[in-house]
This record gives sequence, structure tokens and C-alpha cells, in this order.
Amino acid sequence: DTDAGVSAPAGDVIAATQALIDDVRPVTADVMVFAPSFLPVNIALSVTPDNAYVRAAVQAELADLFIRESEPGATMPLTHIREAISLAEGEFDHTLASPSADIEPTATQMPVLGTVTFT
Repeated sequence: DTDAGVSAPAGDVIAATQALIDDVRPVTADVMVFAPSFLPVNIALSVTPDNAYVRAAVQAELADLFIRESEPGATMPLTHIREAISLAEGEFDHTLASPSADIEPTATQMPVLGTVTFT
């Protein structure tokens, strides 16, 4: 379980899913079901104006971004993180201290929102 409330499927769910796929897949298809490992992405930023309302709006937009775009092995562009912050209601400006580059998970990692720190 992560800060964002995301949890990996249990082993029995993975096994049941694999069995269902094995029953319907063509014999030439090699399909493997697995639970990705989580890659927490911690975010440090400052916002203007800096108040509880804007901070909560930023947290909500970042959580929504990770729910919408996070996939195992898929790059999450830094510009999407900046855009999510800018979309937060009440946000006029911000400085993103980290991350400082695109999020590049391995094929078996799934980016999830980690800790958001306001400076």
C-alpha cells in the first residue's frame, strides 16, 4: 500500500487472472501476469499563493495525474507533473524542486505518487 492508497493485487488474484488468460489465449501467445513493483515519486515544490487551499488542490491534481497516466514501464514526462500543478485551482505560480527529470520506470515498475513536500 502506498501514500496514494494504491496496492498491488494479491497472489491469488494474479494466479486466477493468469489461469483465465491461459484458458483463452492462442497457443502461440506467451502471456505472463505479474504485479508491478511501485516506484514512489516524491515531489518537492513551492507554490504561490502558499496556503492550505492551494496545497490541497495541488495534492489532488497530482494524485489524479498518477491515477490517469501511471503504467508499468511507461515514462511520465516532467512536463505532465508541472502541468498538473499548474491546473490546481488557486495556483498562480510554482517552483518544482524535484523531480528534475522525466520519471523512467523499468518494465516492471509503476510510478505512484509518493510524498509531496511544500517548501
